Amino acid sequence: MSLRDYSKLYLSAYPELQDVLAVSTYSSVNSDGKEKKDNIYPPHLHIDQLQDGIKANKYFKGAIRVKRNDYNECYVMVRDPNDAEKRMAIHIQGRVNVNRAIDGDVVAVEILSKEEREREREAEGEGK
Repeated sequence: MSLRDYSKLYLSAYPELQDVLAVSTYSSVNSDGKEKKDNIYPPHLHIDQLQDGIKANKYFKGAIRVKRNDYNECYVMVRDPNDAEKRMAIHIQGRVNVNRAIDGDVVAVEILSKEEREREREAEGEGK
């Protein structure tokens, strides 16, 4: 039984639950009348992948901070891989990169190359 199916059992009795459930997909109807599901966010990585990536300095762990006036602009303070005494801020932009995180969540982030950042900016511009 999926979480969605399980929660549907209780939503009629406890409608306030709907406010606290996050939905990672949205539904639409195809031209043939069948329900179609599209992922809004990429799936989360498995904890083992994250831990290995953090040890290899591929990912950096820290608490995400969200700007008050724009929830699509965030930053994460992490330890500098070259100097453990120093901390650095990693800027995160866009709903997909924020990926369901809210202010104060402990997250793992990957620093993108300049080329990857430019591709994402171009893709965001096309989606508007």
